[in-house]
Amino acid sequence: MPQMSGLQIAEKLSNEEIAIPIILMSGFDIDTRSFSLNNIEETVIKPVNINQLKKSINKVLKKKR
Repeated sequence: MPQMSGLQIAEKLSNEEIAIPIILMSGFDIDTRSFSLNNIEETVIKPVNINQLKKSINKVLKKKR
């Protein structure tokens, strides 16, 4: 993204207490445990295939039920 990274957006949402689950996609292996962002539910490393993405989405949706 030209103006904000995905982590910056996740942090902004967290700071504004917007409780939506986030699936972070990155070309780098990011350890989200080191972040205090409680809305990052899943991390997907690019390139990602459609089956990986579907599994991540389903996993996050099941947690929210």
